[in-house]
Amino acid sequence: MLASAITCAVLACVTGVLIPVLARTRFQLRFPSLTLYVQLGSAVLGVWFLFVAAISFALHMLPALTDTIPLASLWAYGLATLLTVAAVSFWIMATAPVTKDVREVITALNTHVVSQEERPGFTLATVKHTYPAALSTPPADGRPGTIMVTTGLRDALTPGQLQAVLAHEYAHVTKRHGKILSILTTLDQMLHVFAPLKRSATLLVELAADDIAAKQAGPAELANALAVMAQATGDETMFLRAERLTTKKWPREHWRTIPEPIRVDKLRT
Repeated sequence: MLASAITCAVLACVTGVLIPVLARTRFQLRFPSLTLYVQLGSAVLGVWFLFVAAISFALHMLPALTDTIPLASLWAYGLATLLTVAAVSFWIMATAPVTKDVREVITALNTHVVSQEERPGFTLATVKHTYPAALSTPPADGRPGTIMVTTGLRDALTPGQLQAVLAHEYAHVTKRHGKILSILTTLDQMLHVFAPLKRSATLLVELAADDIAAKQAGPAELANALAVMAQATGDETMFLRAERLTTKKWPREHWRTIPEPIRVDKLRT
């Protein structure tokens, strides 16, 4: 059992190293969605290895108990699996759908909502504000997701660019990126070992949503929208995201399909 405990402890460290290693490669820029789920899977696997290591070490320290339990090592793996599933399920159910910072922004913006549309799967709200911004929240507690855009954003972008931004936010809603970041933020606050994963995921969800939006509304429209927003807000990250979109190959225009719920031609003016 001691050998099993040591092996699993080493494997837990290896899976922990995989996250920052992937974050330093170009792989994440080419395949952000895949990288995100590989990193999340590595984190879950690392937790499982830690549980196996802890249980195996406990059984090693209690030889009398080990002798009375047939196939004790298999029981250790089974118990570790149950604990891992329970831990992951608890954090999914107990964590808020978005981070505290996003909730505070939404609360502030809700006082300036000038129009609201119920669309399939989400609520589209327009906020009266000169700052060009868009944000979203995933579905939660039986309520649909939300996409908020400011009047400043609608005034600054062309219809095609606005379509691309809506596609980006819609990707966040459908993929529940806000929930993922909320879980990782909570874990980071409890155990700082999750900090690299949270930092990496914060970028990856944006790149993943960019890729989905580019395939639906066009990479040029999204890149131009990001450039306009970056120039207005001073956000250098948006400039880098826009540049990245110009370096990838994308499907031809006739292969693009814009989801019906976010079509700009159905926006209220």
